[in-house]
Amino acid sequence: MIKTSTYLYLDSKTRGYGYFGLAPPIGVAQYGGDGVGCDIQIEDGRDTTLKLDEASFELVECPTTLSTDDFYKIQQEDSDLKEKYEQEVTEFVKAKLGCDKIVCFHSQVRNAQKEGKSGGVQGYAVGGPHTDSSALSGDEVALHTLADQKEDASKYKRYLYLNLWRNISEDPIEDFPLAMLDERTTVKPDDYLSRDLFMPKDYHIVQYGLNARHASQHKWYYFPKMTKSEGILFKQIDSDWTLSGRTCFHMAVEDPNAPKNAKPRESIELRMICFWEEAAVNSMPSKKTVASSGKSENPASLVGIQSASSIQLVVTLLTRLPLLGYLFQAALSNPLVSILFAIFASSFKEYPPYSGNAEDYIAGVQTSMGFFSQWPSFAKTGVEKQLKGKSERVGAEIITKIIVDDSTGHLKMKKFKADQKKAILDACLANEEYMNTVRKQVGSLFA
Repeated sequence: MIKTSTYLYLDSKTRGYGYFGLAPPIGVAQYGGDGVGCDIQIEDGRDTTLKLDEASFELVECPTTLSTDDFYKIQQEDSDLKEKYEQEVTEFVKAKLGCDKIVCFHSQVRNAQKEGKSGGVQGYAVGGPHTDSSALSGDEVALHTLADQKEDASKYKRYLYLNLWRNISEDPIEDFPLAMLDERTTVKPDDYLSRDLFMPKDYHIVQYGLNARHASQHKWYYFPKMTKSEGILFKQIDSDWTLSGRTCFHMAVEDPNAPKNAKPRESIELRMICFWEEAAVNSMPSKKTVASSGKSENPASLVGIQSASSIQLVVTLLTRLPLLGYLFQAALSNPLVSILFAIFASSFKEYPPYSGNAEDYIAGVQTSMGFFSQWPSFAKTGVEKQLKGKSERVGAEIITKIIVDDSTGHLKMKKFKADQKKAILDACLANEEYMNTVRKQVGSLFA
């Protein structure tokens, strides 16, 4: 069993959003949406009956002939190995699900120690429960996939956007397992909060964030010590609305019970779309029933007259001027310039008042700490110099104070009073789960 705290969203009557792989517009935070820290319990799923069409995920036995090094070569775009692995998975999933067609379209290798050092390897998805898609974005992917294959969507009656997640190491996973929510324990539609994810090249995905409203009802599971021959099938979205398991909230979680010298988790997830020519109900979308997904300006960059500060309006107008707007946008593409403007613009924003309970803010601070490896390089370098050779207590206090000061306003604590920030700082340093995250992220810098 794993007991942890995670960040869940609140329905604040505004749509949440996030920017991944690109800087947000000036005056806009990297992530938007209200939330709260919630304690959750993640049970060992090995002794339970958790099936794909019921819970939205399932542990499966699916041996592979590929070596650990082979998977890293796939991440480096070795086309022969990529084709070999996709063929393995396609044969397995077809036999398991009985679908007629599978198109694999993306894979991602994860290893926190190799993030940023080895051709496209990423860290763990520890930012809280999420789905990678939604009913709308799933429909778009399904239709685009068939169009690329020059097939008529009317040939099929069901699609499933599916992931196969596996350990790629010869050693069992010791830490940061994948946690999944049994969808039978969600409250529909209350728990599904639509969020926009903006990515490079105008790529826009609608995902679901998990509402905190019914957190006490949710049942979470993980599969400890997963081996290389095992995998987890989990759904991004299933068009068949008659099933209880259609989309899987998931996240990586740090295991407080893991050995101190735990080996870094090495995993790969492969995304695919499965199609059925026959199904219990015809749940396939069509171009007529799905809104056009042509490129459009992302809504978070459009500053509304009613809610905009004067600085936001000035910046927005400048970016729209011919030539000057181009030069201004080019300057803002520099991460340092972008952050400096974000700090400046955040001073003009209004934020919610302090709740009165410092522990309410631990989850948000812990999430930011967990993303340290993804901080801009200049920011990481500056912090690392401050932490080098410090004791754990002093170093943890330095980096936690930086996060709690919230210079960009991302955590909405920027304008808290000094004593309120001090209370949050002390609460974080007294929280063992938070301190474990500090140790994982920057512990190697301490004396």
